[in-house]
Amino acid sequence: MTKTLDKEARELWQLYSSGDKDDIKLISNRSDLRFSEQDITDTIRSLKSKNSSGFDQVSNKMIKEIPEQFHVILTHAYNQLFSAAH
Repeated sequence: MTKTLDKEARELWQLYSSGDKDDIKLISNRSDLRFSEQDITDTIRSLKSKNSSGFDQVSNKMIKEIPEQFHVILTHAYNQLFSAAH
């Protein structure tokens, strides 16, 4: 991620972690955090190629196998997720 995007993500996390549970919707509505396709591509490339997976059963190796032409779809999905978070 870019330094600016990383800074915005940290600031947003600070708002979430310090906010009252009832105020989370207000914090989410103030977010203008946006990812570029390059942010997604850079993040995927930076992942370690591990076979182990988390609770979602998706490993880094699987994510790294996603063809780059699909990164635009992931970018749109993440931006929709953050803009609709409430």
